[in-house]
Amino acid sequence: MSHTEDGEVYLTVKEACQRLGISRQALDGYVERGQLTKFRRTLARRVFFKESEINRLLELRPEDEKHR
Repeated sequence: MSHTEDGEVYLTVKEACQRLGISRQALDGYVERGQLTKFRRTLARRVFFKESEINRLLELRPEDEKHR
């Protein structure tokens, strides 16, 4: 479940994968290449991604990949 902190919406791994239409492995690849940043919540130990970064990545993807 996504959450909001300091006016920024954070998506779970599952939500980020669904929004981008990719697998967990592909999401990890974006992180490894520095295209996305992981954010951890210390108590819950869950990983989140900024919705704004996901949206930016979607805008940069070629048109043919957006409609898969």
